[in-house]
Amino acid sequence: MHTMVIQKLLALTLLASVSNAFVPPGLHQRNALKVPSKMTIEFDPFTGRFEADEEDRKGGYGPLGSLLRQGPKPFLFRLLQPDRYEQSVLNFMSRAECSREEAQGNMDAFIENANDWVLQKLEEEKKGAAKFDYSKANMDPKQLALTAIWAAIVFGFIGHSMYSAVLYYQTVGFLYS
Repeated sequence: MHTMVIQKLLALTLLASVSNAFVPPGLHQRNALKVPSKMTIEFDPFTGRFEADEEDRKGGYGPLGSLLRQGPKPFLFRLLQPDRYEQSVLNFMSRAECSREEAQGNMDAFIENANDWVLQKLEEEKKGAAKFDYSKANMDPKQLALTAIWAAIVFGFIGHSMYSAVLYYQTVGFLYS
């Protein structure tokens, strides 16, 4: 009789531990993941948002860094949808267990060209290709100088063309009125 009670308690304990496998993570407690820089990013299942302390939000680079690294698309995304961008960075940080700067670089690359980013990540995982550091992409000083000169020439040409067009139409409109 005594062994039967022990067997029932053991079966009940086993059943309880197995049934916890079907409970969504974080339903009764918050799920926290540590990243190498000792940051803690928590996912709140009730709000569906990643949360980080102010201390954890420091670091990384600003919108101008996104513009320099990956161009206007992630720059505008950061300016127009800052909360969505921040949630994406925190999500990437928690999943990849990486620094904020690395997560921002990867998110900027994903926003700029998702197909190339996914292909690069698949090659890193499947083929063992070297890990590409998107946080340092396009940051060579010579390349930045050439880009600035090229942008000045292009915007100068566009500005001069628009000014000439306005001046021309003002002059022609003045002559025919």
